[in-house]
Amino acid sequence: MLDDWFRTIELGISLEEFNSLPRHAAYKYEYLGGSAWLTPDPRYGRALLDLASIAPPAAPDQHPAVWRTSPGVPSPMPTGVDWPA
Repeated sequence: MLDDWFRTIELGISLEEFNSLPRHAAYKYEYLGGSAWLTPDPRYGRALLDLASIAPPAAPDQHPAVWRTSPGVPSPMPTGVDWPA
């Protein structure tokens, strides 16, 4: 599966061109035998998120500052009339 996501890349370029390549953290860069070799070097991490402890977002009417800049100014958020049918 890793080979499907990250493939080894061989580039027939000079050492000067190799040194000017932009780097990507998911690859290891090596110059061997007149070729640049970009080998996958991904880093994985695991995490567990307790979604039950996260409160749902408040309704827009509970936080009017989010939806209106000040009293009397129209809301930048689309209303039911603004949505296409």
